[in-house]
Amino acid sequence: MLEVFILHWNRPGECLATVASFADATIPLHITVIDNASEPGKRDLLKASLPQGVAFKQNLENRGWGGGLNPTLHEWLFSIESEFAVVAAHDALPQGACLNLLIKAMEGNDGLGMVSPEYGSYDIPVYSPWRGARLLPGNARPAGTVECVPFIHGTLMLFRKRCLQEIGVFDERFFCLRR
Repeated sequence: MLEVFILHWNRPGECLATVASFADATIPLHITVIDNASEPGKRDLLKASLPQGVAFKQNLENRGWGGGLNPTLHEWLFSIESEFAVVAAHDALPQGACLNLLIKAMEGNDGLGMVSPEYGSYDIPVYSPWRGARLLPGNARPAGTVECVPFIHGTLMLFRKRCLQEIGVFDERFFCLRR
């Protein structure tokens, strides 16, 4: 079973759409929504509206992206059997065979530790010590194409357990708060 961890903050409608898009997957999933200290009314609305079988965890304070996800990732790393886990934002909307293609990429190359899908465009991630991380315009590639890039898009990521055991989880110094 594939573990799916969705981090939520104050957007119950978007999060419910994300949960629904994952629920359409053709592979068995265990979905956990992690509320990152949302406003009580929004948190309670989300919790009451989640489909049966979706787990809910509540953080008592908003510790940002890494701080919100790391306790659950540590639990996965040390006590849950699945080899792969998905991390997603509350507004990720995987379509069609997205998860199947990500898993196929990982299973086809033991050297891959993390993958993410294209994000609605064909941009190519590049990194320069002078200009930092940025996206350059690219062209469409066939579905299932795997490219090694210097960073992946954080809205939806698939991790191999062994990779995070070797490099660690998210650096909590980067809060990543959008308002």
